[in-house]
Amino acid sequence: MDLIRLLLITSIATIIPGQVIRIPIVSSGAITLTDLSVAITVICFLFLTLITKKPLFLPKKIFYTLLLFCLCAFASTLLALNNFTPNQILESSLFLIRFILYFLIVVVSANVIKKNKVIQWLNAILFVGLVFTLIGILQIILIPDLSFLTIW
Repeated sequence: MDLIRLLLITSIATIIPGQVIRIPIVSSGAITLTDLSVAITVICFLFLTLITKKPLFLPKKIFYTLLLFCLCAFASTLLALNNFTPNQILESSLFLIRFILYFLIVVVSANVIKKNKVIQWLNAILFVGLVFTLIGILQIILIPDLSFLTIW
């Protein structure tokens, strides 16, 4: 599980460059570095959980809500097949996949982070948020007009 903890830290750390580095998939949709990191973390966690046959803890208070939302979103996507182009359906499906993966990070965290280490993890998240904020302040000082980026 140390690998999963390292991947969790990587997922948190990729929030900073993750919004800049994008891999275009469809015309107006892309996969970010954070998306890839979260997907790798979730897949490795599920694989290790299956191999070790360790019981998986699912937070019941939010799991059923997620399930209901995903069923509604999937049904909505199926109903939209006749009204939208395949690219638009693919793009909307990517948002649903992203939502599910980001929710599964909560499941990974609930299974990997020990209760006596929660404060350390919160400090790591706050540190990443502080760095992200400082980079944003530096950017607004150095490059206040970002209109030249509208072509991307």
